[in-house]
Amino acid sequence: MKDIDENTTAAWARSHETNIEIAEAIIWIAKTWDNAENIWEALPDERTFIAIWERATKNGTIEDDTLWWGDTTLYSIRRDYEDEFQHPLTVKGL
Repeated sequence: MKDIDENTTAAWARSHETNIEIAEAIIWIAKTWDNAENIWEALPDERTFIAIWERATKNGTIEDDTLWWGDTTLYSIRRDYEDEFQHPLTVKGL
């Protein structure tokens, strides 16, 4: 992805009031700024969310209730997915 570095990622995270771990995971998966923006705004499909969760929490070594995606914790988003799909998400660390 063009012009991605720690400073631009950190700036993107701050502008979205999102933890750097989540921003880095979204950007890594998205590959472009436009795709990153779309993922952040609309929330991804289950498979993409799992990939973001695994990367942001380092496979569960960081508590997901301490990571913020805007005004919502990653834990709350994970619980919403589990409710929607009626099963626990299959993520490492849970």
